[in-house]
Amino acid sequence: MDQNRVRKRRFPWENYLLAGMILFGAMILFVPAMPLDRTAEARMAATCSDLDVIQTVLKAYKADTGSFPTGTNGLLDLVRLPTGVTNWHGPYLDSLPKDPWGHEYIYTIPGKNPTPNYPYDLCSLGPHGNNPIYAHLPHIMTLK
Repeated sequence: MDQNRVRKRRFPWENYLLAGMILFGAMILFVPAMPLDRTAEARMAATCSDLDVIQTVLKAYKADTGSFPTGTNGLLDLVRLPTGVTNWHGPYLDSLPKDPWGHEYIYTIPGKNPTPNYPYDLCSLGPHGNNPIYAHLPHIMTLK
């Protein structure tokens, strides 16, 4: 009689364990794999944010010095005093950021298609390093 009592006590516990394992397995099967999609979106949003900050800093540099950074230094002029520039009130950035994929942001002046507001090109090379994401194009700004 005592053995039956022990078996009765173990039997519900084993059922609960089995039911828990089945539910856990079902959750793993039916939960969508969203983190991979969110990572790409987060990196794109971070790129947009970085490009906006760099553009704002470029405008401040121009307001102080009268022109955008030129020459071979490019964005380094935002971090350290360039030679021959007056009214420089930097550093405008503590250091040059890298895009979320580890590439440096590319700044060239004059740009390929300069406009009065954007005489330069500012871009990230994107996730594969060969598909530029430009700061001043409308499609990149809608991802904010």
